[in-house]
Amino acid sequence: MNSFQRPKKWLQISLRSAVPAWIVLALLVAAGSLSFRHALLAGLLAVVLAALIAWRPARLRDALRLRVDALTSGAPDPGRPIASDGLNRSFDRLVRIWREQASRLAAEASEQPRVIDLLPDPVLLVAADRRVTRANQSARELAGIDLNGHDLASVVRNPALLAAMDAVLAGAAGQSIDISFPVPIERHFAVRVEPLGEDLPDAAVAVFHDLTALEQTERMRSDFVANVSHELKTPLASLLGYIETLQGPAREDAEAQVRFLAIMDDQARRMARLVEDLLSLSRIEMEEHSRPTGSVSVGGLLDEVAGLLAQQAAKRSVEVTLDLAEGLAPLTGDRDQLAEVFENLIGNAIRYGREGGEVRVIARPEPAGHITVSIEDEGEGIPAEHIPRLTERFYRVDAARSRERGGTGLGLAIVKHIVSRHRGRLVIESEQGRGSRFSVILPAVPAMESAP
Repeated sequence: MNSFQRPKKWLQISLRSAVPAWIVLALLVAAGSLSFRHALLAGLLAVVLAALIAWRPARLRDALRLRVDALTSGAPDPGRPIASDGLNRSFDRLVRIWREQASRLAAEASEQPRVIDLLPDPVLLVAADRRVTRANQSARELAGIDLNGHDLASVVRNPALLAAMDAVLAGAAGQSIDISFPVPIERHFAVRVEPLGEDLPDAAVAVFHDLTALEQTERMRSDFVANVSHELKTPLASLLGYIETLQGPAREDAEAQVRFLAIMDDQARRMARLVEDLLSLSRIEMEEHSRPTGSVSVGGLLDEVAGLLAQQAAKRSVEVTLDLAEGLAPLTGDRDQLAEVFENLIGNAIRYGREGGEVRVIARPEPAGHITVSIEDEGEGIPAEHIPRLTERFYRVDAARSRERGGTGLGLAIVKHIVSRHRGRLVIESEQGRGSRFSVILPAVPAMESAP
């Protein structure tokens, strides 16, 4: 209210308050009990008294309105005192309580997303229409996208989880289910779906607890017992047989001792390679879900691996040639594990390729920020029906030939898991009579990171 409107408003209130007095005075004049002059003076006096009575409440009301407008709009307090000290104190206390409550609610609202993000397990808050209203950092990393606003069915294609969520949103009690995601890496979760309670009756929360490590441990344990018992049975039987022979009939036969000890040494080394590969595979599987972040020079690594296998190549008169593109970006990865990948692939090409032939190692950049390293041999090739199973543990196309040449049946399984950990791909191509090509496609360090 401006400075002109305030006096006008106050005058209107004063005149309205004096109306009853004017009516009484008019009746007295009409009855002859009071002269007109005295009635006029009494009427003016009534207006003055009404104005004095109305002035203080009006002033108090205007000052209060100014403070309310200033405090609720966030503007500075005008500092204009309110006439009543009691009312002033009550009003200030009310405003202080209101401000404290507003600050507390704002702080709780701002802290809630941050607290959820600190949880190590993925958490999804889902509304009645099955849309994700909030997803914590772990859930976003699991899905690879920002889940907020997405329908749950479009990001988690699991019928059991969707059915549990629909039941809870419809009013059922909380449920626990086990689900699995087969790609890009197999993972297992125990999921608890719970309603959010009376405050949000049409919403639910899903908490994912990762069981992948436990599942892998159990699977590795059972596979280890089955596969290792099978693989160690033959060499152990050979060793025990030759030991028994050396202790008995060949006790005094020096020539037989030399021959048998050489065989025993070969079998013992085979078991040592098997144990070493099993330990390597176990370690790689445990680390498969942690993506490596190092930088590895492609040319330097391949040259080093070729040098390590030079003696093995010389035994079969195989020439290992490197064909590397110019200016290859570094690979993103773990140097030791990538060395194991190329050592296995080049070693297999030397072992199963044509004796006296050539093994070609080719590295080329790919348009999507990847590098392809291919190992080509001139061997007999692999029948098409065997190619999908080559990366299974202990799977061999020709078991006798593999054992004869020192293979453990774990090399390609190790390669597969290392490439999977590096978020790459292994491509196997082969044609019988024309050799095989094993290609590893791995991510390169982004250009900005690799620039000096």
